[in-house]
Amino acid sequence: MFHKRPKVAMMLALSTPMIVLAGCGVAPTAFLPGGGGASGGASEGFVGHVPNLTAQEPTLEPGTVGYKIHVNQVTHAANSFVLATNRNHTTDYFPNGNAKLAKLKELRPSWGQGKYMYRLGHGPTDGRQDYDYMTGYHFEKHWDKNGSYPYDDIRNGLKEANDLGAEQLHVVNFGTSDAQEAARYVSYLNNPDDANRKAHPYPVQGVKYFELGNEISWSMVRGHSQYAANETQYAKRAKEFAQAMRKASPTPIKIGAVASTNSNFRWDGGGAEGEVVKNILQNMGQDVDFLIYHGYPSWPLKNEGDLKTLMAQNAWNDRLITDKIEPTIKQYASHPVQLANTEFFTEQYNNANQARGLFGALYSADTVTLALNHNMLVANQFCFDHGEAADAAFFYGGDANRVTPIFMFQQMLSKHWGDQQVKVTPQGIPTTKVSDLSMPNLAITASKGRDGKVYVMVTNRTEHQAVSAKLAMGFTPKQATAYQLTGTAGWNSGEGQVKMETKAANLSGAYSFPAASVTILEVTP
Repeated sequence: MFHKRPKVAMMLALSTPMIVLAGCGVAPTAFLPGGGGASGGASEGFVGHVPNLTAQEPTLEPGTVGYKIHVNQVTHAANSFVLATNRNHTTDYFPNGNAKLAKLKELRPSWGQGKYMYRLGHGPTDGRQDYDYMTGYHFEKHWDKNGSYPYDDIRNGLKEANDLGAEQLHVVNFGTSDAQEAARYVSYLNNPDDANRKAHPYPVQGVKYFELGNEISWSMVRGHSQYAANETQYAKRAKEFAQAMRKASPTPIKIGAVASTNSNFRWDGGGAEGEVVKNILQNMGQDVDFLIYHGYPSWPLKNEGDLKTLMAQNAWNDRLITDKIEPTIKQYASHPVQLANTEFFTEQYNNANQARGLFGALYSADTVTLALNHNMLVANQFCFDHGEAADAAFFYGGDANRVTPIFMFQQMLSKHWGDQQVKVTPQGIPTTKVSDLSMPNLAITASKGRDGKVYVMVTNRTEHQAVSAKLAMGFTPKQATAYQLTGTAGWNSGEGQVKMETKAANLSGAYSFPAASVTILEVTP
């Protein structure tokens, strides 16, 4: 990350349905039971017992707008790594760091794998041609150094991850490094007999997840023209990296390949959409486990001056992933391959409320909804700490007691979700027209937990319309509680204007989801 992407003008037309519902943020194909990764493999979430519920097949009367929640049709395990962030600081500039780390521990999920995800590595890892000081991270050159930005001792990031009790996702330097250095990096993390460890002690980490470069599909990244001028050239070299890295680890690791810089699955100088995915899979074969994209608002949908085009991004992503990306993975992957959104935020650098306020939280919730429904490996909120920059997602003023709405959303989800995703079917879907996309006004996902409860998360993507929907679950709830994030100034709600509240919910009829809100319904059968 750490850059602004180019503006693209795009006209938007708005349809004006008279209220009542909106549809789901994921196409029905993503809800079919038996899924688990884009190519049908099992996810690595909670594997304990989640009971079947006493319920009939849910039904909705003809003409009723709402959703059928199929509580006993499990699609895949719920993945807690959708609660994640990225380290974008060095130890020499991490004000109130201990307090912020302690606060971030509150986001550890009570469901799924029971772990938060902490990503180490981003734009500076490979280096950037537009920043002289971003020359690429060579971990062996920074022992006992705490900075300056963007590089410090690898052990500083490891300590933070360990303090958080988090799973780790590491980005290896692809653009200014080689397969041998990548192997030494993995060995330092995972091999108890590693030579670097003997000279620079730190406990074995047992890291499972690695990315081969950061946004190397973008021409601005160092090494793009030499090693990744197109996705085929990248994939051939990436295969060499992957094999060397696997050999260096005494424990199994999973390796991700870059498939897109943004949400559009296009490669500077290479292919687009399914072609990129096909070429990577055919050239890497068994040596790739997940395909990486970054979920920033992107061309051809994004219009910098129109927030609707940003809020529609995940609906657009859903269509692309469902229609092109997942079918290509299914056709060309020789084994289970997941998608992974390893960076995202609104990119509203010049408006703090839109970047770090309610709009940012809505975009986050919508992104997480997409990731849960498509069983992505991760949805990684950029970023943990970056001073008062727009992409510092969790705190105002570096103060751990002044949390942003993005923090509030992650906190809400961390405590109120289930261990298995379940199928959802929409009925009657008023939409907003954004370019050529009919954006459902609501995004929805559902799960059930080992506690026997059903959870439904709904994001109202509209700024000014309360939207009502009937939720049919095949049983009459004994109790329902709504955990809700709303603001007093619509999308522009910032610090002091956003509240998280808990209240009883009546699901006997249609439930009204407030404009510009995130709601998690916790339902006891």
